[in-house]
Amino acid sequence: MIQRSCFLLSLIACLACGEDPIPAPQAAELLSPSNMEACTTADPVGPELSVVRFDWADAADTDSYQLHIENTTTQERVDDDFLVSEGSLSLIRGVTYRWWVESRSEASTEVATSQKWMFYLEGPAEIEHIPFPAALSYPGDNSQVSLEGGSLEFRWQGADLDDDIATYELFLGEAEDNLSSVATGIEQSSYTTSLNANRTYYWQVVTVDDQNNRSYSVIGQFQTQ
Repeated sequence: MIQRSCFLLSLIACLACGEDPIPAPQAAELLSPSNMEACTTADPVGPELSVVRFDWADAADTDSYQLHIENTTTQERVDDDFLVSEGSLSLIRGVTYRWWVESRSEASTEVATSQKWMFYLEGPAEIEHIPFPAALSYPGDNSQVSLEGGSLEFRWQGADLDDDIATYELFLGEAEDNLSSVATGIEQSSYTTSLNANRTYYWQVVTVDDQNNRSYSVIGQFQTQ
């Protein structure tokens, strides 16, 4: 009886311990090019292209990285895989880019995504810069929000290397491919408007500078309660 009890206790202990969980890769910390700044250290390789070096910190439990670079004007993307926490790619000068890194592990199917940074790749004899696309702050993407008196305050962050942002324009709609202008000439980085409850909305902000240069944010999605 004592032996059987000892056996059962040993079996329970083994089952309780089980195998160690497989660690998921951790998100990488981006280093350079710096966020919301001009990249002036790229090496020109022709009349239109420069080689940009991307650096990020080593991420824990990670075997490889996938670097993503997106032209914020055309939304064209370049993806490349690296085994180390750095990589270089040729890009068109005079363009604002968004970039981020995905961490991957051979032992796990999970993927960790870093923050998304933006930079402007300087071209020769730059006179003026297009504003950075606005960073949407609130409501968050794919979030659920409560209305106050039937209204919602939209908030975002704008930036321009020339520091000459003039106004913003807010677009809103119930379909991603059918947005309508809600307000133009917005001088602050926020705007309040009336919405309906229990609806899914999409929104976008256009930044306009003193030279009438325009940049378009990503399209955010949210649901009202």
